[in-house]
Amino acid sequence: MADVPIPREPFRRSGIAAVPVTPVLLAAVVLLVAVVMALAVGLRRSRQQLATERSERATVEQRLLQRDASLAHLVDELPVSLWATDAALRLTATRGRGFAVAGLDPAGLLGGDLREILAASVSVPEEREAALHAHRQALAGVATSYPVRIADRAFDVRVVPLHDGTGRVDGTLGVAIDATDKAEVEAVLAGAVERERELVERLRTVDEMKDSFIQAVSHELRTPLTVLRGFAVTLRRGADVLTEEQRAMLLDRIAVNADRLHALVSDLLDVDRLARGVVSLRRQRTDVADLVLRVLDETDLGDRPLRTDVTSTVAFVDGAKIERIVENLIGNALKHTPSGTPLWVSVHPDEGGVALAVGQSGIAVADELKDDIFEPFRQGPLRQGHSPGTGIGLALVARFAELHGGSAWVEDTPDGGAAFRVYLPDVPPELEGVDVIDVTGAALRRHTGRR
Repeated sequence: MADVPIPREPFRRSGIAAVPVTPVLLAAVVLLVAVVMALAVGLRRSRQQLATERSERATVEQRLLQRDASLAHLVDELPVSLWATDAALRLTATRGRGFAVAGLDPAGLLGGDLREILAASVSVPEEREAALHAHRQALAGVATSYPVRIADRAFDVRVVPLHDGTGRVDGTLGVAIDATDKAEVEAVLAGAVERERELVERLRTVDEMKDSFIQAVSHELRTPLTVLRGFAVTLRRGADVLTEEQRAMLLDRIAVNADRLHALVSDLLDVDRLARGVVSLRRQRTDVADLVLRVLDETDLGDRPLRTDVTSTVAFVDGAKIERIVENLIGNALKHTPSGTPLWVSVHPDEGGVALAVGQSGIAVADELKDDIFEPFRQGPLRQGHSPGTGIGLALVARFAELHGGSAWVEDTPDGGAAFRVYLPDVPPELEGVDVIDVTGAALRRHTGRR
């Protein structure tokens, strides 16, 4: 069969040139198809990955929303208050149960001016100023803390800067924690620490007083007992050689030292009775000036000059206690002044009562000792070495004066000395005629108005 030639004219007429199919062309076509298929596969995978990312993103967003809701619920349940302000200090957000605890409505605070809110809720001006200062510091980029009280509740507040997306401070964020219980616990602990400190101080003082008491009382007891024993032995062994005058002198010295021991024991017993509150007053109309002069006549002042300035003053008092007051004031002056020191005594009416004083010239009492010397077993630095005393004489003066509703104190005098003064109020008319009255100083002070 003969080959039939393929006509080429139709291609020429249509204007399409015939392209010979070569291996290179065929390879290009195959490569193009492969690329298209790869692009299709990649596009499909991209769509699948995008769908997966969208799903994961939705899941994450849901979790974030749930977490935000949980955090918001947690904040709402905690006794805290959270708020945010803008740069003009207007509240833009509020959360937390602490607002209700403080008697504030968080929703009603939104949009309010912080200055007006503080003025309405914080009663202490200094605390309001501290709160405003803290927010101004936060706007300047500095976090600040401060305490504040609202509606009898104590809060610890912290204010920090609030930044926008560019890092610029455009507001403040504050949190307040209810610290009322903490403050109460701290107050209780502080009170306990203070009470413990006071107890330690009292124990230290008692220990010092004990040492002073033992030293003073042992001396006060040993000296007269030694004298009594020596004179008694002398009388017993020298009965045949002593003259009547010598025996009388020894007996007088024995009596003096016996009286000294008796006074010491009486003072100690009075301190104990006063401490237990069992001392009562036996009041009667008494001329205090006459009583004082009688005590001075019976007291051996040695070589000390005495000046008296007394006015007859009748008061409804316990005469025996007043005698003890005068005896202890005179005894204190004799023990704590050098030989030859001038003394003076005064008695005068004063504001519905009687004022008496015993003074010493040229011997003052230091300011830091003016209160302590009226405490039991406390003594001033000036005392005679041969007669240190027990440190309870002035304590009894003060306690007997207080028992009458009066007071005792010491003050400086123009001549550089000291005056120990006692004020004793006369009792009001409704207490007249009562033989035995057992009252506290506070009760009589209410009647007299005297401190």
